[in-house]
Amino acid sequence: MRRRSAYRRMFTKAGRRVTLERSVPNGDPVRVENVRARIRGATADEVAGGIKESERRVLILAEDVPETFRPLREGDRVLVDQLRLRFSSLPDDQSHRDGDLLLAYDGFAAS
Repeated sequence: MRRRSAYRRMFTKAGRRVTLERSVPNGDPVRVENVRARIRGATADEVAGGIKESERRVLILAEDVPETFRPLREGDRVLVDQLRLRFSSLPDDQSHRDGDLLLAYDGFAAS
């Protein structure tokens, strides 16, 4: 539980609130508001590894994502500061874990 608390503090201190959005066939998009996230540009190492310079790395605090919206998918969008970022691949749900407990989703998104 210490790691979970550490993630909460990190996202609260150095994160921001975003809205997640998912398209629904023949319906209005589903939105989840007030989700804690950390967003930054891709590093030189990530660009050298195949990530585009225009993509941003997005960490989403998993506990803010309701069960009905899990798992995050390729194509889900992150709405922040008048930007609509779209996950360009399936967000990683394995790297940020404490045992079986998912702490954060980690993915790359572009506008």
